[in-house]
Amino acid sequence: MPRLPEPQGEPPVIRPRRAFAPGLAPILFSCIVGAWTLLAFLPSLEGGFLNWDDPQTVVGNARIQGLDAENVRWAFSTFFMGHYQPLTWLSYAVDWSIWELDPLGFRLTNLLLHAATAILLLFVGRQLIAASGSRIDRFASWLAPLVGAVFFAVHPLRTESVAWVTERRDVLCGFFLVAATWAYLRASKNVRSTTSQAEQSPRWLTISSVFYALSLLSKASAVAFPAALVLLDLALVRRVRWLSKIPFAVLAAPYLVVAPMAQESTRAAISWDLLTLADRLWIAAYGLGFYLSKTVWPSGLSALHELPFPLGTRDDRFVHAAVLLVLVVVVAAVLYRRWPEGVRGFALASLAALAFLLPVLGLFQSGPQLVAERYTYFAALPLSAWLAAVFGRLAQTRFRTLVFTTALFCLVALTVVAHDTARTWRSDDDLWTRAVQVDPDCALCNAKLGHVRMAQGRTAQAEALFKAGLEKLPTMIDSTWALVKIYRSGGRWDEALPLLSGLLRRQPDVEANWQEMARALWYSRRFDALADLLNRLPPALMDRSWSQAHRRALAAVGGPFATPPTSAEDFDPVVALLADTGRCLPSDRVTNAPDWIRSAHAMCREMSPAGP
Repeated sequence: MPRLPEPQGEPPVIRPRRAFAPGLAPILFSCIVGAWTLLAFLPSLEGGFLNWDDPQTVVGNARIQGLDAENVRWAFSTFFMGHYQPLTWLSYAVDWSIWELDPLGFRLTNLLLHAATAILLLFVGRQLIAASGSRIDRFASWLAPLVGAVFFAVHPLRTESVAWVTERRDVLCGFFLVAATWAYLRASKNVRSTTSQAEQSPRWLTISSVFYALSLLSKASAVAFPAALVLLDLALVRRVRWLSKIPFAVLAAPYLVVAPMAQESTRAAISWDLLTLADRLWIAAYGLGFYLSKTVWPSGLSALHELPFPLGTRDDRFVHAAVLLVLVVVVAAVLYRRWPEGVRGFALASLAALAFLLPVLGLFQSGPQLVAERYTYFAALPLSAWLAAVFGRLAQTRFRTLVFTTALFCLVALTVVAHDTARTWRSDDDLWTRAVQVDPDCALCNAKLGHVRMAQGRTAQAEALFKAGLEKLPTMIDSTWALVKIYRSGGRWDEALPLLSGLLRRQPDVEANWQEMARALWYSRRFDALADLLNRLPPALMDRSWSQAHRRALAAVGGPFATPPTSAEDFDPVVALLADTGRCLPSDRVTNAPDWIRSAHAMCREMSPAGP
């Protein structure tokens, strides 16, 4: 057999093109989403607790200080702060057990839960792309859902839920909701099938139901999830698998009663006499326009977007929001002819978002907010999942490089804005300074910033802020009392009297209003008016020590009350009242008085502004 000729030189080495490493992909992309989320909201870890419900929820709440049986029982039985959220209370207790009252620990838990939710959303997006039948390479099948997950994770509208310790319920509930969605999609063995219930795994449906139950125990807003699953079925198999929704509906049903009861416990709901159905529909329209526009262009974000006063007042922004909604519907209808699948998916995702927004759109108005950025946390989940599916489709086009480059640019821009927004949630000063800058007419924002300035010793600025708040909302009790305290400390009783008169008209059953009014009349030397006030006191206040002190002080200066004090203890408050106004007892009234009265008179002379 003839020998083959020896090859000349080294033969070329042909290496087959390696596929994207399948085992590494989940870890790599999960790390990217998690790290990106942490980077966006890193400034939030620098802050402390805020004077925006944190003192009641965490700082002063003894029921989160440990996981003993009594605290667990309380968590499952309370409507404290207007929510039924036992799992959220227990998460605070776990934080306290580790960190006590170090705000870093509480804020870090919020951020880690949010990052975990974003990572889970990455896998949900990949499941949706696979279910849609998109034929893209393995790398793009991870890159497309990464866009959706990061869009959800770093959008500035998420800042309030992530950086505010009180809103732990959002990030905890969101985590379990996305976990329930992931398990529900795992239950579908063949979502393109037209067969009946057999195509869904009972085991995975049970796991999904457990996750859903945990989400409801974190926040009742998860009641909209069954409706979202119905829309998910319509998106994937174009029909509803009703039988598999029964466990979710059964879990949600009690919360349709529990959630309103929890809200009612705070007395924060606004009656239908103050806000009519037409007013509420306008508020709902404005809310939808606000959330849509801020999702596209997240500027002017604030801790509080206040209801206009008087209630029911409507300005141009309400009309602009309604026009925006109409334009979106018209554009979607026009695009439907060219891109039916995309528009249909957007419509279904928007309806799912609307289901989560419906309880907080203002139809059942509770609290001072017109809209709140935290309300978008759950609504953004279906829209972000739809976005992942859209990029899965775009990855099949020849413009995929341009598409993903543009997406990367937009996500980086959102990250920069979120990073800046997170800075405003570090302290009360940052938070309310930004809020007043966004809306100078916000009465509560001015009041909150006024208290910050008071604590800083900047009394003149605080006074201006409280006045600005009262100019917008004259019935605001907090700002009224704050101004009264400023006037009291400066001896400006004549300025305090009109404010106190207003308090008495609005709150005649509050003892502090009567007591402060009596003090102001005494210090402003309006003794006749004080006598009249003391005669008009409600019977329950007649025997109070402060009212008796004012009666005896009037008697001491020759007023209409002739009953003198009978003991040193009774005379002590009289001495203080007399000394502060320079009106001590006349000398001839203490010549033959008991020793304790002469001592009190001498003390009064020493304390008096006029001197001894």
